[in-house]
Amino acid sequence: MTLSADSGSGTEFPYPVPLERLVVQDGLLLNAHRWQRAHDYHRQRQNLYYQALHQPGIVYGLGVKVIPAPEDIPAQYRDGRWVELQPGMAIDRMGNPIIVDEAIAFRIALTPKETPVTVYLVLSYVDPETLQRTSEAELVRETFRIDEKSSPPSGLEVELCRLQLSPGTVQLSASGNVFAPQINQLDLRYRSPVGVRPQGTVQVAYMQGGNGGDRLTASNLSCLLQAFELLDPGMRGIDGVDAVTWNTEISQGVEESWEATAARQGLAWQNYDLIYLSYEQALNTNEAQQASLRSYLGLGGVIFIELLEEETQVDELSFVQQELLEAIADIGDTAELQDVKTQLNEELAACEQELSRQIEEICGSIEQLSLNLGMSGTHLGQLSPWHPIKTQPFLFSALPKIKQNPVRLFNWGGVILAIGDLSLAWGLDSGLELPREKIRNAQELGINLLHFAWRRRHLTQLQQ
Repeated sequence: MTLSADSGSGTEFPYPVPLERLVVQDGLLLNAHRWQRAHDYHRQRQNLYYQALHQPGIVYGLGVKVIPAPEDIPAQYRDGRWVELQPGMAIDRMGNPIIVDEAIAFRIALTPKETPVTVYLVLSYVDPETLQRTSEAELVRETFRIDEKSSPPSGLEVELCRLQLSPGTVQLSASGNVFAPQINQLDLRYRSPVGVRPQGTVQVAYMQGGNGGDRLTASNLSCLLQAFELLDPGMRGIDGVDAVTWNTEISQGVEESWEATAARQGLAWQNYDLIYLSYEQALNTNEAQQASLRSYLGLGGVIFIELLEEETQVDELSFVQQELLEAIADIGDTAELQDVKTQLNEELAACEQELSRQIEEICGSIEQLSLNLGMSGTHLGQLSPWHPIKTQPFLFSALPKIKQNPVRLFNWGGVILAIGDLSLAWGLDSGLELPREKIRNAQELGINLLHFAWRRRHLTQLQQ
């Protein structure tokens, strides 16, 4: 084939192999082998075109339904384990078309012993050149294979359905609620349709804190990745969010310095475009942990540090500032209230001064951390109006307000600091009853962060 498959996910682009075409000259002896080579070139070129622009999946049809056992099979196999694959078409990761032109009965044979087991029903392309022929017919049909397996589909397999089989006697059935199938019911939620190949994929992790906030952080990041594919079709998010931990232990039987251990830790994280840390986690990093983060950043990764409003007085000062501004505006030019207005302006100036001081203190601590990690940027990490975080793919002239206060973002190379409740607005479990407009604004800003992280890692690794 034109491209060699690897063991990654089905949306990754396989490693290309250069095409070879037959050199045709006068007097060339045309035999079966050369004829086959000439036609294979065109087939491989077509597959390469598909692989470059599309992602594999189901084109149409290929439904799966539960059926009674066929009458023409032995009695011992007449049970409630039979399904029927409907006609349809799919294209696999290598660009091979898989065409099922008639309904096919199939029996799920796997039998769990003690606990339920997830079974995957998959379809794969079979090259007729790999089959033994029993006749010398001029035409041979390209065919396929249906398999059941207890492990997730590989890159060359197209998932048709999955189901959880219970131990003992099984009676398969269609799912009454297709969004929440029960045990022994068909689950069609994970079938992948064909589509445009995304420009890239984004993988996200968070630093595990060992507290109740981990679950909320994972949920919020998962919701952002879910919105990512819909709001930025050129990209996609990896399903699920991983938790990472500090690991500065020396490998058993290997003598190495903590610097070497930190470098190994950075390599272990290199597939993550962005790692989320709380402000407290970032401030409490020791020298070895900072070395791990430095190694990760050197590979193009991005560290996203968030300081929630409840963890600082910035929100209270911002609220007082807004109240004072509204009060001053209400007074206007009323002559008898000018003394009150002067007093309010003095309070406003003192509030703004304290607010600036606290923000500078917070940014200063992260700026020092960034310098320790080998990053640099503008003083206090101020974002220019045309910074990629504010312009790609969504344009922000002002950052969104989650509650009463706007989110504040700062950047030093691969380190991003957010002051505010940005991540809480991405998900559904934070308890914030936000209007849809605010959720969308927060998600669009989050997508800008992911897009920045992916592009930084991508461009960095192109140079390595």
